[in-house]
Amino acid sequence: MLRPALALRAARTLCTHVTAALLLALSAASGSAQSSSAPADSVRNAANGVYSGDQAAKGETLFAGTCGNCHGITEFSGPAFRRAWAGRTVYDMFDQLRATMPLDNPGGLSREQYAAVIAYLMSVNRYPAADVDLPSADADLRRVRFDP
Repeated sequence: MLRPALALRAARTLCTHVTAALLLALSAASGSAQSSSAPADSVRNAANGVYSGDQAAKGETLFAGTCGNCHGITEFSGPAFRRAWAGRTVYDMFDQLRATMPLDNPGGLSREQYAAVIAYLMSVNRYPAADVDLPSADADLRRVRFDP
């Protein structure tokens, strides 16, 4: 029988590996065909600021209390993360997170909470903040793309 500290570490490692595999699989599956489409004139780029600083701060608190039980922020930041999401819509990320996380309760957060977590991930990846919150409605999220 594993000691509690080792069992927790093993569970976190498993959770990290499952999440990484899921992200890679989803990224590969939709890499050639972008999963969400929107008219070009209505698409906004995350590099132009699509979330508020207050929303990102709420997302940081949520990440620490909910996501941080299994994940470290380094899994969701840096060049590899940006490449995996380049050209995809924020809806793609929102939908994936909502369908799979938290691992013990997928879909268990409110739409606004998922949007706040994504705002935090954007801030960690140095996307600029704006004066308005990232929306949580599907149609609005489909019109926001991560820069290629």
